[in-house]
Amino acid sequence: MLKLIKDLLDQHNIPYIIKDRESGGYMKIYSGFSIYGTDILVEKLLLKKAKDILDEFTSK
Repeated sequence: MLKLIKDLLDQHNIPYIIKDRESGGYMKIYSGFSIYGTDILVEKLLLKKAKDILDEFTSK
């Protein structure tokens, strides 16, 4: 799902930062996945546009 969201944001030229929660980054290195989840950070000015794009995609 993360790759899909990243691809949608890339297609619409919306810059973002991926941030692992808690010690998730270390868990990914050690085990290949994280139970803590990942946050996708978008500039405040582009947040509504990003939400609209994701909502449109998930409503299909």
